[in-house]
Amino acid sequence: MKKIISFLFLFMILSAVASATFSPDKGRLNLELNTNEKSCNEITISSSYEGDVEIRDVWAKTFDEERNLNSYTFSASDHNIEISYQDKITDFKDKETIEVCLTPKETGKYKGMLIFKPDAETNVVVEVGVWLFLSVEEPIPTQSISTTTVNNQGSGNSG
Repeated sequence: MKKIISFLFLFMILSAVASATFSPDKGRLNLELNTNEKSCNEITISSSYEGDVEIRDVWAKTFDEERNLNSYTFSASDHNIEISYQDKITDFKDKETIEVCLTPKETGKYKGMLIFKPDAETNVVVEVGVWLFLSVEEPIPTQSISTTTVNNQGSGNSG
């Protein structure tokens, strides 16, 4: 009888975690930026899960690397990208919006992911992510156009 109750309890916990599906409103952010240009975007996640949610980012070594998160062992700072977001949502319930800001310091193409993970007390890991695709170029220098004012004052005789 004890085994049956333990099994039912474990089944209920696993069912609760499995039903707590996370749904971000975006599957990816495609950003085309200049070096030192800051871009901030909001991401809203919805879920029936209630509790704390940890947030982290991971980055591929190269942009052409496959979408296998196990090989994404780089950080934003490894690519000289400043990234800011809250790293934990406390007491998540229903829906939450976070802001993620990126400022790349070097040109190139970069691929990463922002990952949301419920702080579940089970061995079941449920993570959902939003892809981050950055294409960074040097800003095009603007040429200032100077205007010359012609002062056409006559020197003729008035008469």
